[in-house]
Amino acid sequence: MPTKIVIECSAAERKAYSIGTKFKTENVRVCKKPDGRNYLRAKDQTIYKI
Repeated sequence: MPTKIVIECSAAERKAYSIGTKFKTENVRVCKKPDGRNYLRAKDQTIYKI
């Protein structure tokens, strides 16, 4: 997967960190938005700041 692919997370996580913050996650699956964009969705939308 590309290194700049979007990882979907909760709104609370997006508000807590600025754009460009790096995270890691586990147990992801590739999903596709209706407009054709691919993104990763973490199990239970759990992410960890690096």
